[in-house]
Amino acid sequence: PPSQRDTTQERYDKMRRVASAYSLMQVGICTFHRDAAAGAGAGAAAPLVARPFNFSILPSMAGGPRRLMLDLSACTFLRGNRMDFNAWLDAGVPFLSEAEVEEATSALRRREESRLAREADPADISSRPPRR
Repeated sequence: PPSQRDTTQERYDKMRRVASAYSLMQVGICTFHRDAAAGAGAGAAAPLVARPFNFSILPSMAGGPRRLMLDLSACTFLRGNRMDFNAWLDAGVPFLSEAEVEEATSALRRREESRLAREADPADISSRPPRR
């Protein structure tokens, strides 16, 4: 479990292991900027202002049906912290895993190479669109 004594790298490694073991449901990013208007004191840096953004994410069904497994205790925790499962299912941003991206990219590349090869073959006129 995470500890307040963890270094940034240790915390990241622990969170990465959790993310690898479960399906991700939400991604959060946070931007920071200095608020010069807040009037920092003499010689002090302007205070930082954080702007957090959260996105519900859901595995893409682009490759066909997907199985989604949930841990009941995690769902209970999330529901207790006001997780809106309906919004997650209805409006979650679809995503692919790294392996799925590589597979889809390879498939697209093969399809494009095949199309280009057919267009370059003067003997293969069956696959060409009619000229207007």
